[in-house]
Amino acid sequence: TIHVSKVVTRKSIEVFNADTSMNDSKQPKFVEDLFRIDGIEQVTLGRYDIGLTKGTVFDWGEILPTALEVINTALNGAGELVATGEPILPRPSDLRDPLDSILGGDLD
Repeated sequence: TIHVSKVVTRKSIEVFNADTSMNDSKQPKFVEDLFRIDGIEQVTLGRYDIGLTKGTVFDWGEILPTALEVINTALNGAGELVATGEPILPRPSDLRDPLDSILGGDLD
């Protein structure tokens, strides 16, 4: 789940599935863009949260940088969610598995 400081839905929760949502005119454009990323199966929107579900054969390391770019673009002016100021999401290079610092490496 990616927590953001911009309202992404007025509903308490919205769930979009890749196999049924690709032609859904009610979904935000950035959700459509997320489904263009290989491996994204489901996008769940909470008021200030964006949840992503990936297919089991895919790795978050392959998906997350592109997904964060899509979300940042939408939240920072190129999409329907416009915000001003500093980006509200971390850069992909800043994301680390919390266990990495404990175990000293990647578990994959």
